[in-house]
Amino acid sequence: EKLPSRSLRPPLTRSRPHASRDRKGREDPSAAAAMSSTSCLSSAGAASRASSFPGQQRQRQRKESSSPVLASPSPSRRSPQSHCRHAQLRQQRASAFRLRATSPSIEMLNETSKEARVRALTDQLKADLLRTKALFQRPIFTTAMIAGDVVILDALHSCGLLGDGPGAVPVVFMDTLHLFNETLEFLEDCEQRYNFKALRFLPDGCEDRKAWNAKYSSDLYMTDIEKYDLHAKVEPLNRALTELEVDAWINGRRRDHG
Repeated sequence: EKLPSRSLRPPLTRSRPHASRDRKGREDPSAAAAMSSTSCLSSAGAASRASSFPGQQRQRQRKESSSPVLASPSPSRRSPQSHCRHAQLRQQRASAFRLRATSPSIEMLNETSKEARVRALTDQLKADLLRTKALFQRPIFTTAMIAGDVVILDALHSCGLLGDGPGAVPVVFMDTLHLFNETLEFLEDCEQRYNFKALRFLPDGCEDRKAWNAKYSSDLYMTDIEKYDLHAKVEPLNRALTELEVDAWINGRRRDHG
C-alpha cells in the first residue's frame, strides 16, 4: 500500500498536561499535585544532566571570567600605588592653581619692563645733555615741534637747561612760512610751559608769506621741492649755526631718519 502524501497526513499535536476536572468543572486536587510533582522531577532531571557534564561547566566559567568588567573598582579596592599616584596628581593641580593665582599677569610684566626701559633711556638722555653742556661752550637745540623734539625739550627743562640764564641752551626754530597755525600755537604753549623763548629764523629776505610769494612763488614746494627746501630750511639753518657760532648741535634726528 502506498502511504498517503505529507499534505494528507494529520498534523502532529503535542498535548499539554492539564488538570483533571470533575463533572462540575472543578479541578481534581490529586491530579494537580501529581502534575506539580512531575514538573519538579523534570527540573531536577535537567539539573542532574547539567551536572553530569563538568566540561561544559568549566567552559561556562571560562567565558564568564574572560568577559570584561565594565564597572570601575571602588576606591577601597585601589592599590597603595594607585592612591599615591592620585594624591600626587591632586597636589600638582593645587600647586598649579596657586601659581596662577599668585603670579603676575603678562600685561603687568610687559608694562613694568616698558617703564624700566623708558626710565633708563630718560636717564641716559639727561646725562648726555648735561655732558654736552659741560663740554661745549655754545650748544643749541633745533626743534620742528615733532614728537622726538618735544621729548628732548622736556629733558632739557628737567635738567635746568632752558630759560634766559647763562647756563641755558638756546632753542632754535625754523619758520618756513608754510607751517600750520596749530604748529605755531603749539610752540607758544611749550614756551609758556617750559619758560623759554625760541629763536625764530625765517627765509632770507622774507618776513611773511606774502613776501615769500612775491620773491619765489606760492606753489614752489610743489613745482621744485629741492629749491623750496634750500630757501625755506637749509639756508635759515646754516645762518643760525653761523650767527650763533655753534659748536654743538642738539636735535631730535633719529638713526632711521637716514
